[in-house]
Amino acid sequence: MTGKSFKITIIVLLSILFTVLLSLVLFAAVNGYSARYMTSKMFPGTVENIYKPYKIVDMQNSPDAAVAGCDGHIYILNDKNLTIYDEDGIEQFSGIMNYEEAFLSSGTEHVLIYDKATGDYIIFEDGKELYSDTIGRTILGAMMQDNGYVVFILKGKDGFLGSASILNDSNKIIATCNYSDRFPVSGCTAGDVGKFVVNGIYANDTNKIGIDIYELYNEVPIAGVNKDLLLPLVMSMGKDSFVAAGNKNAVIYDENGSERGFHEFTEVIRMAAADGSCWIADRRTGADRIVCLDKSGKEKWAYATGLLTNGMVAGERHIFYWSGMNAECLDDKGRPVDIQSGFDLVLGIVDMGSGKVAVLTTGRLIFYEYH
Repeated sequence: MTGKSFKITIIVLLSILFTVLLSLVLFAAVNGYSARYMTSKMFPGTVENIYKPYKIVDMQNSPDAAVAGCDGHIYILNDKNLTIYDEDGIEQFSGIMNYEEAFLSSGTEHVLIYDKATGDYIIFEDGKELYSDTIGRTILGAMMQDNGYVVFILKGKDGFLGSASILNDSNKIIATCNYSDRFPVSGCTAGDVGKFVVNGIYANDTNKIGIDIYELYNEVPIAGVNKDLLLPLVMSMGKDSFVAAGNKNAVIYDENGSERGFHEFTEVIRMAAADGSCWIADRRTGADRIVCLDKSGKEKWAYATGLLTNGMVAGERHIFYWSGMNAECLDDKGRPVDIQSGFDLVLGIVDMGSGKVAVLTTGRLIFYEYH
């Protein structure tokens, strides 16, 4: 081969290589695949710490569609239509709910769908109906707990401003707490220590909250906390702690109401909690950051997302958040974990357990497995 022929051959090979690489880049861009994912496909085993898509179901969802999931199943509430898929992307159920205002809430093993207007509800386990019943009153909010209990926040009656009812995992109301001085707005169980928490805003001072702590099956509080702050949301952080949060602050408490940590934020946008940790999406100029707090009230880490957070949820292994067409993930050290996105507008992310998650968009339901 002459020198001239050799140069021509090299140019042709480089042109082919460039064309192939350009094609891969365009393919990745069109399909929402990251460079990390494409590398894992071309060189299997070289890329780990990544969520890889294994199933895509095309569908049309309203921007208001809600999604919940646990124990290997996905529940999609699209207007009044409820659809359930298993972790293989196979439809298990689809039907129209005879509810006026349907909402979803999930724990680690159960999913609750309820009608705010009538008080009707259904609890699902393993993708099947476990209980169908009614609370018999207007539900202002309902929170399924990881232990299978449900905290119902109810509209007041008989002269009370509001009530909180606790439903146990056998579908029995074990306590109803009525309030005449405040509006109850949220509640949670205090892990497995046999206690629950009800949070309320005082009627005579809407910038002040009262948190009552009860033992299960008892309607008389054993402890209480008053705070001259608006902290309307409470979430369990595991067996001996919970977090209360508002627009500017988050406070960590033990199961007896003793304060463990107080944190100020620019603007609290979202909150998620799981066993031993909670995550706060804090809005700052231009972008958000996610702050992880442990049950002792200390900050474990903070991560600048570069995005304006639309939603956030705690999974079995990771924390997930999303913005627009972007689905993002962090591990327990605050380090990014790759998950392919960019398909459509992200509506929600759910963790099915066993390293599998699903992302609901306006046009697809994408199933991922962690590697």
